[in-house]
Amino acid sequence: MIIVLKPNCTQQRISDFCNSLQNEYGIKVNTWAGNRTTVLGLIGDTSAIDVDFIAAQEPVESIKSVKEISRLCAEACEIKKKFGNIVLCGFMGSGKTTIGSLLARRMNRPFIDMDRWIEKKEGCPVSAIFAKYGEPHFRNLECAASRELSLQTGLVIATGGGTVINPENARELQSGGTVIMLDASFSAITARLKGDLTRPLLQKKDGGQAMERLYRERLPIYQNRAELTVEADGSPAQTAELVLKALGLDPPHPSE
Repeated sequence: MIIVLKPNCTQQRISDFCNSLQNEYGIKVNTWAGNRTTVLGLIGDTSAIDVDFIAAQEPVESIKSVKEISRLCAEACEIKKKFGNIVLCGFMGSGKTTIGSLLARRMNRPFIDMDRWIEKKEGCPVSAIFAKYGEPHFRNLECAASRELSLQTGLVIATGGGTVINPENARELQSGGTVIMLDASFSAITARLKGDLTRPLLQKKDGGQAMERLYRERLPIYQNRAELTVEADGSPAQTAELVLKALGLDPPHPSE
């Protein structure tokens, strides 16, 4: 949510307004000051609501409006968790495909592995797409897939390791569902990928240093793009339960 305050607001009034939001309603904000306006962004809120009418009110009088809109945003977020797509992101080996397919069975939802989905549409493996057309072409296909899948609902989607590195992909996927990071430690990932001959990074003769550098580089990006994060060092069943708990869902097991 973005709130544009009146140009004539003094720094003290802006500070008082922010303190009121924090103290009375527990709403934390980031503040950006421009030449003529001051913009407040609610921390942790990624919705695209533009509250123009608030700018025409006195800041102190706007608190109740902010509270009501925040409540509506929270309700919309809960609806998205229950009925929107469940989108799993994280580094390779974090368990996105395994846990995603398990969640889909538990919840009786369609499962989409984004790489396999792209392969089916293009009629060739991801490795062949990279080799023939290059990485930029594949990233464009990821963008198209993110847009198309975000228009559907009730899916469980396992993204590729690089999908949400593009912030536009993350925004598209968030618009149609909840993006969840599977936070697996590097030691757990290397143990799972031991002997895997299908991943180029694992073929490098550098003792896994290139993969670890990429892991450290991408970790904060996943954390920033995800709306929820769950620990993923345990078994697939344990991690799936953590995902459902984070979403506030508890569907029955298929056998029940």
